[in-house]
Amino acid sequence: MISRVSGLACRLCDGSNLAECFVLDSAPYSVERLLTKAQLADDRPIRLSVQRCSGCGHVQLMHDMPPSFYDEYEMAVSYSPAFNEYLESLAIDFQTMFDLRDESVVEIGCGDGTFLEHLTSIGLNPVGVEPSRPFRLAAIKKGLVVHNAYIDQSHPAPGGPYPALICRQVLEHIPSVFGFLSGIRDSLNEDGVGLIEVPRLEKAVRESRFYDFFPDHLSYFSEATLARACEQAGLDVVELRPTMREEYNTAFVRRRSNVEDARHDQSYSTVDLADLDNLAHAIIETTVAVRSFMEECRQLGCRVAVWGAGGKGVCALAVTQIDDFAYIVDSDPRKQGLYLPVSHYCVYPPSRLNEDPVDVVLVTALAHIDEIARELRELYGFSGVAVALGRAIQQVV
Repeated sequence: MISRVSGLACRLCDGSNLAECFVLDSAPYSVERLLTKAQLADDRPIRLSVQRCSGCGHVQLMHDMPPSFYDEYEMAVSYSPAFNEYLESLAIDFQTMFDLRDESVVEIGCGDGTFLEHLTSIGLNPVGVEPSRPFRLAAIKKGLVVHNAYIDQSHPAPGGPYPALICRQVLEHIPSVFGFLSGIRDSLNEDGVGLIEVPRLEKAVRESRFYDFFPDHLSYFSEATLARACEQAGLDVVELRPTMREEYNTAFVRRRSNVEDARHDQSYSTVDLADLDNLAHAIIETTVAVRSFMEECRQLGCRVAVWGAGGKGVCALAVTQIDDFAYIVDSDPRKQGLYLPVSHYCVYPPSRLNEDPVDVVLVTALAHIDEIARELRELYGFSGVAVALGRAIQQVV
C-alpha cells in the first residue's frame, strides 16, 4: 500500500513549507499496473495531493510507494519507432557532448535494454542496472549485462565506478532525491560524466496536463529544480535542455570533486504557484471539454475510441470518469487484454480499429501523436477524425 511520508519534509531541500496545489480525487493507484478481469472488483481510486515547496519550488507528492513496487515494474515505449529515433539521437548527443569513444557506461534503470542497445550501436560498452525482474530478464535475453540493484547513497552501481552514466525516467520515482543522486555521483569515477532525464514539469503546466501526475512519480522537476538537485549532490550541470518535443528535461552532468561547492544557476526556467493553481481549473475544464465533445459525437451518431493506455490515458480516463468510449487501443502487446485501473476499459490492439470501426479516435499518448496519426492513416486505413486530449479537444493534422 501507499504510505504517507512522515514529517512532510521537502524531498529536495528538506524544508517544511509545503502547500497543496491541487488534488486528483479519483486517481489510479498505478498507471503502470493494468488489471486482469479478476482484479477489477478490488480496484479503488486514490486521492492524489500535489504539493509545492515555497522554499525551493520543488513540486512533489507526499507519499511513498511500497518498497517492492518496482520489483515487477513494466513501463516502456520501446515499441515506438519515433521514440527509438529519439533514443538514437540522445545517445549520439551524449557521446558527442563528452567525446566518448569506447568507454564503459552504466544505465541506471535500463528497462528492457533498448537504450543499452543504442549505446552499443555507437561504440560504447554499456552495462545496465534494473531492479524490475521482467525488464531485467528481457534485457538479459538480448545478451546484455544487467545487474539487479537499487541505487542510493550507500549503494552505488555494481561494478563501478564508471566513466559515464545514464539515468533516464528514474529520478521522478525516487523518495530520497539527494540520496539517490549521491549514489549516482559515487557510481562515477573522478572525472565521470552523466545524463539525467526526467519528465518536464514546464510542459505539463503550460499545456494544463493534470494527467501527467501519477502516484509513482513522486517528484516533478522544472529545469531549475533538476539543476539544483544535481548540483547539491555533487554533479555539475554542463548543459540542461528540453528534449523529445519538450516532454523531458535532460541534464548533462560531470562529477564534482567537492560536493559542498555547489553552484546555483538562476537562468533555468521554473514553475510558480499560480501556474500550478491553474491545473486545478484544468481538471474541470478538460472534463467538460471531453464530455461536450462526446455529446456532440453522440448527437452526430459517431463512435469514439481512445488510442493510448499509457500513463496519461490511464490517469485522464480515471479522473474524468467518462464511460462511453467504444474501446481503448494500444500498440504495446503487454497491455492488450488487460484493463485500465479505475475506468476499467479493456485494452485492445490497434487492429481492433479495422474489426470494429469507429468515426473518431481520441489520442492520449501525446508524445507520440504524430506517429499515431500516421499509423492510423497508413497502417489501419482510418479515414475518420483523430483528435488530441487536452483542455480543448483539437483535431490532429
